[in-house]
Amino acid sequence: MAYALYRNYRPKRFSDLIGQDDVAETLCNQVAAGRIGHAYLFTGIRGTGKTTFARILAKAANCLNIQDGEPCLECANCVGIENGTIMDVTEIDAASNNGVDNIRDLRDETAYVPTVANHRVYIIDEVHMLSNNAFAALLKILEEPPEHVIFILATTEIHRVPATILSRCQRFDLKRISIQDISSYLLDLAKTIEIELQPDAALFIAQHADGAMRDALSILDTCISMGETVTTDTVRRLLGSSEGEYLFAISKAVAAGNIGELLKQIDTLYTDSLNPLTIARELLSHFRNILVTLVGGESLINSFDVEYVELYKTVAKLYTTERLIHILKMLKELAGMLPSVVDKRLQLEICMIEICTDFAVKASTLPQPSQKPAAPSNNASAAVQPKPEPPREVPAAKPPVQHKEPDKQQTDTEAVESSISIQAESAVTIESSKTEMSVREKRQATGDPEFDGWDKVMEEMEKTYPMLYCFMVGSRAYITDTHILIDCSDFAKEAIRQNKGHTESIKNLILSTTGVNLPIGPYSLPDSKNNEMDDEIEDLISRATSLGIPVEVK
Repeated sequence: MAYALYRNYRPKRFSDLIGQDDVAETLCNQVAAGRIGHAYLFTGIRGTGKTTFARILAKAANCLNIQDGEPCLECANCVGIENGTIMDVTEIDAASNNGVDNIRDLRDETAYVPTVANHRVYIIDEVHMLSNNAFAALLKILEEPPEHVIFILATTEIHRVPATILSRCQRFDLKRISIQDISSYLLDLAKTIEIELQPDAALFIAQHADGAMRDALSILDTCISMGETVTTDTVRRLLGSSEGEYLFAISKAVAAGNIGELLKQIDTLYTDSLNPLTIARELLSHFRNILVTLVGGESLINSFDVEYVELYKTVAKLYTTERLIHILKMLKELAGMLPSVVDKRLQLEICMIEICTDFAVKASTLPQPSQKPAAPSNNASAAVQPKPEPPREVPAAKPPVQHKEPDKQQTDTEAVESSISIQAESAVTIESSKTEMSVREKRQATGDPEFDGWDKVMEEMEKTYPMLYCFMVGSRAYITDTHILIDCSDFAKEAIRQNKGHTESIKNLILSTTGVNLPIGPYSLPDSKNNEMDDEIEDLISRATSLGIPVEVK
């Protein structure tokens, strides 16, 4: 067998499994009492022992010398099942054998009694991959199985298994293995294979294994090939992980609103060959640790690197719970967005700048917790609480030109000159403020009404999709018979164009918030120059016609 730690050191008995004591004890008691069921279902994330439990249970059900519910590992049946020479135990990969014909063949086989073992055992891995017809065929066997048949199902996606199948199985949920359990096991294994593994390196591997023992063993297996001594630096180089000091520097820069320092640290990580997706995920974990520290999760803090515990406590004082939750939502949305974005580094920097800027604005406008709000006063000199600036400033329009009634003694020429002067002044006013007109004024000029529910959509977007909300701040929407047109910045249009999921998110928010179900699209202001030209041509034709001059329009 090819060498691999997770294969060569796979548990042989129930008691050998790490972090699943409750399940192991229950199965041992059933085997010892001779009350083995006809169908079992193991579910949990990868690397927690689903297939291992199934194989041990198959050996225990056929062992000739049971020892307190554990297989002896020495009898002919245990050795044969371990070596794969006994055909009474069959493993089926449902990912590649998911058709109804495969299950029908299995059903025909169950009619035969075992040749050597006490039971015919069928282990179906990734059972959720079976088709609907295959599940229906499997259900028929599970309803009335032969006495000599045992089915053991394993899946990582329990929600895809029909309830009719679940109701006929003894279900065991395998939990994530704790960081402490993984770290202790790795240190013990390192002594067994005579490899020097530093405790902090074992802890670092356990943290990145995400509760899966197989992942931890695979990481350690690769680290061993890089040198005789496995250190934290060895693991960092292998995983492409950043040093904790950089993450703390970033979190401090965000707290201080220092965009320059923030971009400097991100650039350093990027230069060290860390891809933006890895940086985003590590920042997500880092700010999660800050939140855990802030809310007082002492038992969870113990799983951090010892050298960083005090740093987490120091940085946590710079944040509030609400602010950290907002940051985590934005980073989570960013991590989901990055795989489909072309310029990942730019997207990461934009998100972090939004987080940093938003924090700086709120910190400067909101009163500190220790300050008491000033009592209301009618005194004009009383201090006024500063208010946050609106997303978009609309400059005050110039007062309209007062049209005075022409004096009776005013000649026709003066009246014409006055009219021309007024029109010229109005034209200058309009031209100078054209670029400063609000989106609402522009759209009303075209005749399409503004979408009244857009403010509610934006409020819900800020709660549900904070990253998308940052792009859409200051936008407006207008409704036609067939579409909802959104006027936003070119940057927001580009972000939505690169990620089609944003379009669906906005449509779903509009539907759930306002009940309107229409396609959405970008708003484009009509060509005002062409409209002005058309008006001028019509005016010339009208004047020429009144003077009796024939006009030919081409």
